[in-house]
Amino acid sequence: MPHIRLMYVSLVAVFAIWNPASASAEATAAKTRTNFTAERPGQSDSIRSQARNGERGFFSVFNWGRRSGSAVLPKIAKKKEKPEPVLSRASLIGPMVLLRARGDDTAAPDETYARALYDRLNGEAQSELKVRAERAKPIIEFYKERNFRPLWVGEYGLNVRAERLLAQMATAELDGLRREEYQPRSLDGFDATSVNPEARPDELAAVELELTRAALRYARDISSGQVVPSMISRAIDVQPEVIKTTAVLAALATTIRPGHYLKKLAPQTDSYRRLKQALAKYRELERNGGWTLVPRISNLKPGGTNRAVVRLRQRLTEEGLYQPSPADNASPVGENADGGGDKAKPASGARFTYDKALVEAVKKFQDRHGLGVDGVVGGRTIAALNVSVTKRVNQLIVNLERRRWLPDDLGKTHVLVNLPAFQVRMFDEGKIIFKSRVIVGKRSHQTPEFSNRIRVVAFNPYWNVPRSIAIEEMLPQLLVNPDALSENFEVFGRRGRIGNSYDVDWEEAADNGFPISIRQKPGSGNALGNVKFLFPNRHNVYLHDTPTRSLFSRTVRMFSHGCVRVQKPREFAKIIMSREGWRASSVIKALNAGKNRHVKLEHEIPVHLTYRTAWFDENNVLHFQDDIYGRDQRMQVALGQLQLAMK
Repeated sequence: MPHIRLMYVSLVAVFAIWNPASASAEATAAKTRTNFTAERPGQSDSIRSQARNGERGFFSVFNWGRRSGSAVLPKIAKKKEKPEPVLSRASLIGPMVLLRARGDDTAAPDETYARALYDRLNGEAQSELKVRAERAKPIIEFYKERNFRPLWVGEYGLNVRAERLLAQMATAELDGLRREEYQPRSLDGFDATSVNPEARPDELAAVELELTRAALRYARDISSGQVVPSMISRAIDVQPEVIKTTAVLAALATTIRPGHYLKKLAPQTDSYRRLKQALAKYRELERNGGWTLVPRISNLKPGGTNRAVVRLRQRLTEEGLYQPSPADNASPVGENADGGGDKAKPASGARFTYDKALVEAVKKFQDRHGLGVDGVVGGRTIAALNVSVTKRVNQLIVNLERRRWLPDDLGKTHVLVNLPAFQVRMFDEGKIIFKSRVIVGKRSHQTPEFSNRIRVVAFNPYWNVPRSIAIEEMLPQLLVNPDALSENFEVFGRRGRIGNSYDVDWEEAADNGFPISIRQKPGSGNALGNVKFLFPNRHNVYLHDTPTRSLFSRTVRMFSHGCVRVQKPREFAKIIMSREGWRASSVIKALNAGKNRHVKLEHEIPVHLTYRTAWFDENNVLHFQDDIYGRDQRMQVALGQLQLAMK
């Protein structure tokens, strides 16, 4: 048969030349496969989006070896037919390598395999596939179009395509997924040799469907996550783009490298890649027994001595934050460095001294864990030091899942708010052009997660008091003192403006469903400060200035009713308005004018309110944040049990 195989290669070359556009597209895709995109726009043809769209090769257009029309179940041939070549999209990409005999599924299988697969899908297909009805239908249609020709099995058991699929799914844990979720129950593991090549056709048909189901689930999980975000919290208003079953099946049918295709479905961004690398590192630490626990210390200050310094130094060394020196092991004769805490006997000598080098290491640790950076080792620092490696591993897994919820392209220019880090950053072509501290919602008024676009900048805004604040916080005071509101507030009824607070019968208003709205005039005491940045949303949340500046000095900044207060709003306004052609002086003039003015942006800016408790800064330094709203904990339950909000 060598002459036949050579003929196939010739046909591939001829059609590749005849259809240069297709060949060029493949060459471009191959060239960019190893490139990771930054989280910025202009990547509409990115690797991940191409994989999501399930682009198909030239030969799939002509359906070589397939029957067109799937309205009626095709009949199984009564006699063996001469195998027809089905050349995959991958065949168009060099180097052109011939498949070895046992893995070549271009040969039509014996009709018994097709019959077995048909029997499995005919009738109780949904039960057989163990998927919802709406997901079973495209799978059935897929096999009907193939005349029930298996994709993964043949007369030699599992083919090369199946081996490569299993090899990719076996690496699921590298992405923070649980690989056992993708192991076919008919197999002992991810080893293709565990299938008996002499297995009955109906047994192989069962393996075939299990592999298809596993591949589809893996594709969904690695591309858009395992859980439905809104089921974790109503404050998570994120809708991942779920890949279509038909697109996945089409792509799997036209490539002999399903693992390569599935791998491309994961986020192709630097942040995702670094989180994966961090996960591997911390899992290695976990396998080696974790890190040293540090005893309780009462506010150890630079220059002080304590026997626990030995363990503190060792703990920071284990995480790569401290470089030990020979002096660290020096100890006076007779000293027993047991590393005890405050209750241990007094220590002396360099080994127990909280020296300058160790202080700098502690400051690095504090900065990377959302603590006050003062170099003093107190209760919060000790608590963070003693968080287990396992918990850090779980944090990384949760944040990998969150990153899968978002598209690779966050916008060429975009604003990213990280709620647990109390920080806002603005990016332009991957570079940070603005960074500021922020204040976010209290636990009782959590700031939601969602994406939108900044459309309006309002200078000297009015503050329309939310109804919940008016009833729950203002009304009790007004019932006691009708003059509680200053003259900066205006009161409106059903018929328009009433006047000031002392013009209202608040008891009557409370008894009649509170038909009142309250508005604060622009000014220095306005709750929104001098400027707000609007991106209309159902949560009525936006970014704005604030007159309460002192709160930004706090380490934990949860004081708002859900909106995001920006520490440097004027600088933020200048950068945004510069894109509209405004000079910095024009922005300052508008701010100082004291008059309310809304400016609709011609260049709307994507804004993403996110919840990242493990993230990398612009220097590629890993940061861990506290789970301020408890969303990590609920995510871990969902991912661990795989019972909550499974798609």
